[in-house]
Amino acid sequence: MARRLFYGWVITGAAALGIASSFSVLVVTITPIFSRPLAAEMGWSLSQIYLGPLVAGICGLLTAPFIGALADRAGARRIVLISFVMEVLLLASFRYLTPAIFGYWLRYALLAFLCMGTTQIVFGRIVSAWFSRRLGLALGIALAGVGVGGYIWSLLLQKLIDLYGWRDTYLALAMLIGAVTLPLLWLLLRDTPASVGMQVDGAGAPAAPSTTGESGTRLLEAVRSRQYQLMAVTYFLLGLSLQGAQLHVIPLLESHGMPAQLAAAAQGYMLATVIVGRVTSGLLLDHLFAPRVAQGFLLAPILGICALTLGASGGAAVLAAMGIGLAVGGESDVIAYLVRRYWGLREYGRIYGTFFSFFGAGSAIGPALTAWGVAHVHGGYSRVLWVHVGVLVLAVCLMFGFKTYRRE
Repeated sequence: MARRLFYGWVITGAAALGIASSFSVLVVTITPIFSRPLAAEMGWSLSQIYLGPLVAGICGLLTAPFIGALADRAGARRIVLISFVMEVLLLASFRYLTPAIFGYWLRYALLAFLCMGTTQIVFGRIVSAWFSRRLGLALGIALAGVGVGGYIWSLLLQKLIDLYGWRDTYLALAMLIGAVTLPLLWLLLRDTPASVGMQVDGAGAPAAPSTTGESGTRLLEAVRSRQYQLMAVTYFLLGLSLQGAQLHVIPLLESHGMPAQLAAAAQGYMLATVIVGRVTSGLLLDHLFAPRVAQGFLLAPILGICALTLGASGGAAVLAAMGIGLAVGGESDVIAYLVRRYWGLREYGRIYGTFFSFFGAGSAIGPALTAWGVAHVHGGYSRVLWVHVGVLVLAVCLMFGFKTYRRE
């Protein structure tokens, strides 16, 4: 008789769909697409428009640990569904923007405050409750939703703007998420295997729903550990350099004389490589020590940034950009995986939320520092990129201090 598919893989697919539609993916994806029509109609500068993602990033740093803790206590599925309802309403409200720029910034702030439950913080907790032996692969597939969503929304929304204008496109985006993503998550998503009479990994006989708390470490205890502090510093540095380089790929390549269309294509290939990095690293995490997987993936951006610094052009520059995307895809998997292995599920969302903030803080600061360095440091991108290489090498060295963990 054919073996039934473990429902955890359905959960993984639902998580990938949710992450693809999350506010964190949309903020990065829609801002450049809507920037020019907004500037043309509202009279805003591109600098004013791009303050929106910065506002969302700062607000997200404050919100992430709180949402993680709420998911631990109130149930992740409930937080996901409420957050997506708020996201749909907020996205629809963009249709009614006025020339007052404050209203635009306020919507970005509200997306971070009210929709953080749509991100990998909460979905990572759900997937981690369903898997142990295949946790790495499951997380990799779920988190690949970032790259898939970014790619699909980029193509679809630009087409809709060309056909119907930016206002109706905001409304169409809200309607698509409300009519497709939200109902599917309501139907498919479940917090734990026990809630449907199953066990982790689908092993053994069906289990009755558990009434006991999940094992693991509390946040305050985790924060006092050397491992937590080492990871916090490491992933802040990784956010600083990886995002500092990634968000400057197009202007960097254009400064090397690459045509704008080819530079944009290079960024597209880099985004596609994020998907490859997440699935591949997830598969490796189930068989190898996670910090070594992370170190291996970091070799790609180190070599890629070196190549760009030395003036790589054409196909070599595209490959260098893809190396950055490979690491961006791989590192997020490792954070989610290590939180589960080191500290368990008891306060998984809360602990993961703090690391989301550390990585996010680096990601917010890195691009701004890179832009400042290019403008004020002699040598422009070359000097700044060598600094990024040094920071990545430091992060690789810090990972040698990560302690071993027990595979459950």
